[in-house]
Amino acid sequence: AELDWSVGYLLDLLDELGIGDDTIVWFSSDNGPFLERGIEGGSAGKLRNAEIKGGKGQVWEGGIRVPGIVRYSSKFPKGRVTEQAVSTMDIFPTTIAIVDREL
Repeated sequence: AELDWSVGYLLDLLDELGIGDDTIVWFSSDNGPFLERGIEGGSAGKLRNAEIKGGKGQVWEGGIRVPGIVRYSSKFPKGRVTEQAVSTMDIFPTTIAIVDREL
């Protein structure tokens, strides 16, 4: 609940300041559940109604497939979903490309 409130507060503030549509907001999780901690370590969840195998430090889906959300209202339509795997290493060069700048 705290994370939901905090992110909502930030997004609302950007909108109130009139810069929400032109601000890129990236939100991502880390690499899957910490399997060594059992149930306390979390779950990788399901994909297409099947359990996702793996966790942190593994190359199975559960070790690499984590939530990633981008809000950039002036460029990306709301509700678009992709199952394509990306890396957080892609954030910087992708941002540079989106704002049409060179490195």
